[in-house]
Amino acid sequence: APLLAEWKYVIQAQGISSWEQYRSASRAGRGRALSIRDRKLVWEIASKVYLKMKREGEMEYSTLCRRLCEHLQAGRLSSPYDAAIVDEVQDLGPQELRLIATLAGAGQNKEPDRLTIVGDAGQRIYPGKYSLRSLGIDVRGRSHILRLNYRTTEQIRRFADNVLGYE
Repeated sequence: APLLAEWKYVIQAQGISSWEQYRSASRAGRGRALSIRDRKLVWEIASKVYLKMKREGEMEYSTLCRRLCEHLQAGRLSSPYDAAIVDEVQDLGPQELRLIATLAGAGQNKEPDRLTIVGDAGQRIYPGKYSLRSLGIDVRGRSHILRLNYRTTEQIRRFADNVLGYE
């Protein structure tokens, strides 16, 4: 399981495709630090997985998102979208969110409000947190943190307490 987590939350999440990238990759929040020796062992396995997938014409979903993003940014593909709205953003991985931002035209010197995202970072149950800034999504001066819980209003709480027999 630790190797699979490293693959998913470090290698795939950061779009790592070479030893040089993995050697210097951030592992913040991943628990125990890995020595260069340990990283080499992990990369030996990861590179074999990449080769096998390439031979079989397969790729991870995050790799597909990353490649689509690269094609859009290079102008080999064009986005049919003018903007995007994403709810529950905490459920997306970094490559998925980067692709959506690119599809919306974010970061292309267009209107900054082409991408609207809503999420609850405190609700995130999956490891591998990342910042929007690290994905090239600049929300400075345009983000808002809601301090009031709109999901559970006082009326809903009272009704639920009554149903459950709490008073």
